[in-house]
Amino acid sequence: LKKAAKENGGELKSLVIGSETPRFWPGLPVTFGESVEAWFGKRGFKKSNGPVIRDLFKDIRQEFVPSAIKVKIEKVAKEKGIRFAPWTEEGYEECMVKQRENFSWSKAYAVLAAHSQHHEVMVAFDTETNEQLGWTLMCGPEAIVKDIYAFLPLAGKDILGRKGENDERKGDGKMEGTIGLIAAVGVDKKARGRGVGLALVGRAMENLKERGVDGIFIDSVVIRDFYERLGFETRWEYEAWECVGELGKDRMVDT
Repeated sequence: LKKAAKENGGELKSLVIGSETPRFWPGLPVTFGESVEAWFGKRGFKKSNGPVIRDLFKDIRQEFVPSAIKVKIEKVAKEKGIRFAPWTEEGYEECMVKQRENFSWSKAYAVLAAHSQHHEVMVAFDTETNEQLGWTLMCGPEAIVKDIYAFLPLAGKDILGRKGENDERKGDGKMEGTIGLIAAVGVDKKARGRGVGLALVGRAMENLKERGVDGIFIDSVVIRDFYERLGFETRWEYEAWECVGELGKDRMVDT
């Protein structure tokens, strides 16, 4: 890494544990314990002040959106003038312009569109102007972007009774134990504070349920008390660890 940075005219000044793309660990798993922390400590890493990041999961085979939230969704739709529908090819340009202006995850939307998978996105619209106000990925097992999420197949293990792989079929032709994904949730600045985000995720959950998904995974979550309102629970937690200074110094220590 130090050599690569130098070849690109830079300098490696710090090194963190984690990966954004592909989606692997966003930090050091807290379940690894003291022995693993000590191993990294001997190599110059220290726990930083970064937030604890969590992966969340919800079994949606039974109740998938709490009744109180369903009422709120209907209220937002009626009183705020919002409707929800899957993304379409016709809405590509508006979506991508706003994604690039507001968020860092526009590439995921572009990849889905390039593979004609617009239906893997839920959009919130202003009912009067038809302007797009909010977006979220709502990816089923066939979504092209799911492969970058390393632990998606394991998210439902011990909860759904299997690894969540598409290896069995129900009598109606739908898959059993399938895991869906909600990610890259964003609301346009002008529409924030109106309950659009929560309602948007709720509608996405309903869509995934209709498509035969049994459980939903949300990764790398920093915010608190948002997805929990929809019944999501912590699956894994990660702490921020970083190595700063003397990165070029050899650390010959016992493993």
